[in-house]
Amino acid sequence: MNIRRIGILFLVLLTMAFVYYHYLFSSTIIIATLEEKIETKNSQYIKIRSEDNRIIKIKVPRIVWPFLDEGSEYSVSYKHNQLRSPFLTYISPIDKNN
Repeated sequence: MNIRRIGILFLVLLTMAFVYYHYLFSSTIIIATLEEKIETKNSQYIKIRSEDNRIIKIKVPRIVWPFLDEGSEYSVSYKHNQLRSPFLTYISPIDKNN
């Protein structure tokens, strides 16, 4: 292989890595208030209001569903991208007493 082919191969691999990262690993961490719990036949969702008043609908695992309270404030981490809607990866209640 000559230098030109190695360079082209490197650029193709770099582009593929960027696209893979962009479409599969976009993550957001916010502090938000749980506005509403929505339960459908197959899934559970929460609508949260961030501090800048954005409303975000996030899919929630069934195991954490009973522990979430509407009106409470949480530290929320979720992943999202153009291929999938937002889904929860971490949630923790904010203790306002401390």
